[in-house]
Amino acid sequence: QGKDKHLQAKKRGLREATPADMLILENKSEDRAKQDVKIKVSTVQANYLRDLPIHESQQECERTDEYSIFSLQVRPTFDFQQELLWHGENLEVLEPLWLRKEIAGIIKKMWNKYNR
Repeated sequence: QGKDKHLQAKKRGLREATPADMLILENKSEDRAKQDVKIKVSTVQANYLRDLPIHESQQECERTDEYSIFSLQVRPTFDFQQELLWHGENLEVLEPLWLRKEIAGIIKKMWNKYNR
């Protein structure tokens, strides 16, 4: 699974995670139980996620001309939250509510930095 993260990072032009980064992420992920996460994405982003899934558990639940909804069974770690934020305005967290609020809080802090 660590290799997959390195490959995905490379494809997206990001720096590869170091072994120390991976150890921190693995330790943090063990602290949280897996949860059902639902995300809503634009049609263009849905095509991207079909080609490069966020996680192996990813399933497409709903598909329209305007958006798709995917469900995932994951440990919502910092790394996972960063992955969601990477998709920007094309992704909305629907469930769980605490994760939706957490992502909204991060976006609000970002907005405040640019709105000075």
